[in-house]
Amino acid sequence: MKNKILYPNLQELNNQEDLAYFISLQEKKKPGDDTFTQKKWNKRADFWQKERVQKRRGDERVVRALSFLEQRGILKENMDVVDIGCGPGRFAAAFARRCHHVTGLDISEKMIEYGKAYINEEQLSNVDLRICNFQALDIDKEGYREKFDLVFTSMTPALNGVDNLMKAISMSRKWCCHITHLSGRNLLREQIMQEVFGKKPVAQWTGKGFYCLFNLLFLFGYHPETSYDERNQELWIEPDEEYADFIMEHMLSPEEITKENKQKILKWLWAHKNEQGLVKEITISTYGRILWNVNNRTKRPPYHENQVRHVFLTGPKQIGKSTVIKRFLAGFFGKTGGFYTIKTNEYLKDKDSVHMFMAGEKKIPTQENLLFLCRQENPLINEHFNRLGISALLKSSKADLILMDELGPHESHAEAFHKKVLEILDGDIPVLGVLQSPAEDFWPELLDRPDVKILEISEENRDNPELIHIIRSICCS
Repeated sequence: MKNKILYPNLQELNNQEDLAYFISLQEKKKPGDDTFTQKKWNKRADFWQKERVQKRRGDERVVRALSFLEQRGILKENMDVVDIGCGPGRFAAAFARRCHHVTGLDISEKMIEYGKAYINEEQLSNVDLRICNFQALDIDKEGYREKFDLVFTSMTPALNGVDNLMKAISMSRKWCCHITHLSGRNLLREQIMQEVFGKKPVAQWTGKGFYCLFNLLFLFGYHPETSYDERNQELWIEPDEEYADFIMEHMLSPEEITKENKQKILKWLWAHKNEQGLVKEITISTYGRILWNVNNRTKRPPYHENQVRHVFLTGPKQIGKSTVIKRFLAGFFGKTGGFYTIKTNEYLKDKDSVHMFMAGEKKIPTQENLLFLCRQENPLINEHFNRLGISALLKSSKADLILMDELGPHESHAEAFHKKVLEILDGDIPVLGVLQSPAEDFWPELLDRPDVKILEISEENRDNPELIHIIRSICCS
């Protein structure tokens, strides 16, 4: 069977699936990664609050970022802004002084606590800071879909994962802006690594997030604008246990973060204090900004021959093919067309029947949407497939994705419907469907098409998140 794959790793896919590569690279996590845990950011909040109170770190990055946005004509008095991963509210406060209203979201209750205190100090009444796990946020339930003129993120992992990226984009009426580290050196940490642990420093920031985000946005059809900001900073630090914890988190692997290593670091810091009991910390950082207009989008042409544009799932009955589609659609924010078929005994209590529904239609079985009765002769089956199937596909001309769940042997002689399915595959709208097995007996034309990828679903792969990545890389490109 041509084009059939038994669920490879993303790195083994053909070059035409560039999106799959960048999605996989962006979402790859290191062992022990606690990036999204509330515990980590609560701990970070205490340290950042101490830094702010002691005024050891200025707001230079905030000033530069807002200056950039103002120069682009983006910040205006009537704008509503959301800051995802708002932390202790420095950006939120700066936006509030310039815009109509600001919403700040952060997973850490301590960040929000400190942020609210800061907002009160600044006497700002147009800011709403909320504890929010962005990964679990339902933007429709909260009324956040297309609510904001600017969706802003800075130094946050909230956009990691293409589902979170598309969620953030769906919250914007016009602009999105993301700021992230590209590279950074901390000369004090490098010295500690070499002198205490005998190791060469490992780059904390590689620019991978920036690289992946730019390419994903470009492949999705947006026009991401990039700019860069370099910053060198010297600070005098009090070498206490809290600071030792902070730098250990950035220097060492999770298994190396121990009380013993903490004492080694403190001993070195205390030995290098000046007369005022401080040590000098020098950082050299480069930040990258990505700005894009969610309303400015282009359909990218295929960059490879025989570009795959459609996906069909196949496999044994009840293996979970339709469930995989539902999981994909949970993170798909475009308009869907096409059809579903269901088997039920609710229509005729004494026998099973199969019905066809348009995408988005309530699945209430009736005579009008009946395809056929199971285990008996159905002389009108071809007429039913032609009428219902063609009608559903004709009404999908403005969809972003056409569903065909499912195709099998029953419509093999419904010539008009058969022809319409092939016409849809020749069009510009991607198709996600299900093929009953053995597909070569009923739809051999689909298996030989270079623009169709066949994915065989099994018990081993049906719950693997990379399956959704593969579908997304093809159907959302």
